[in-house]
Amino acid sequence: MNKENLLKMADYIETIPQNKFDMINYRKNMGDVDVVCNSIGCAVGHCTILDMVNIQNNFIDEDDGQIKFFQWSEDFTGVNDMPQWNYLFTSKWRVVDNTTQGTANRIRHVVKHGFPNYIDMKQEILGLKKL
Repeated sequence: MNKENLLKMADYIETIPQNKFDMINYRKNMGDVDVVCNSIGCAVGHCTILDMVNIQNNFIDEDDGQIKFFQWSEDFTGVNDMPQWNYLFTSKWRVVDNTTQGTANRIRHVVKHGFPNYIDMKQEILGLKKL
């Protein structure tokens, strides 16, 4: 886990206006159609601004020119265990805590205390247990 980069993410996420942040939808496309998370409105999408040189050099899909968000986030955060990555960034948080402050708090908690066990992670994501 890259604690320094995770803390950069937490700090940056707190600066994002809540109305520009969503754990599932990232932008309006063609009127009122929401596009499922793969870019700029979710935690990972917003934080790409913290590492644009690396993204431009290593994480642009040659076929469509889009950022490879998941691959970049694994590299930037050092979190490549899928349950742990989901604990920080899954769109399922939209039901329990779809806020910038909650996301930043979750990241800081992991940096300070490590990841909870798998059962606790799942219960927190589902809202059955508090952080």
